[in-house]
Amino acid sequence: MQNVYKELWFQVVVALVLGVLTGILLSPSAIGLLPKTISDMIAPWIALPGKLFLSLIKMVVIPLVLTSIIIGITSSEDTHFLKKVSLRIFPYFICTTVVATLIGSFMALLIKPGKYIQSSLIKDVMESSPVVSAAADPIDKIHITDKLAALIPPTTSNQPSIRTCWQPSFWHCFWAWQSQLWVQK
Repeated sequence: MQNVYKELWFQVVVALVLGVLTGILLSPSAIGLLPKTISDMIAPWIALPGKLFLSLIKMVVIPLVLTSIIIGITSSEDTHFLKKVSLRIFPYFICTTVVATLIGSFMALLIKPGKYIQSSLIKDVMESSPVVSAAADPIDKIHITDKLAALIPPTTSNQPSIRTCWQPSFWHCFWAWQSQLWVQK
């Protein structure tokens, strides 16, 4: 049997278990080894590496995927091949989008999420939400870890306008295409 400790899946499972155990041990509502004030003080610092990692992933995903697709398609000099691939890929994207929308709509109609939640509970949660309270607080009251995580710009659709999301992606794809043409010459 191979050394299982060096396998990535094993390391991920161990990290997940250690994360859950740390959360249970440090949470004041679970075992509560730490008082609530100390727990509230160290929680943002424990969450910082995860926030930074997710921000970096969000920043890179769209340009990376679009650039990979464009370079993969334009790597062929055969225009007949490009036409054939385009005629196969476009209906595939449309069909998978329609199927995903239908599945999501059907599941929402079947499950009826939020039907059994009281509106007063939603109001209480929204008022005590850190996102809502952080938006209302002045900049000096926002925790330093949230300021650090906000330094990484996401390229997702939660930007104020879609143009700020797709403009960098467009330029990444354009320059990837140009560099591919230059390499071929």
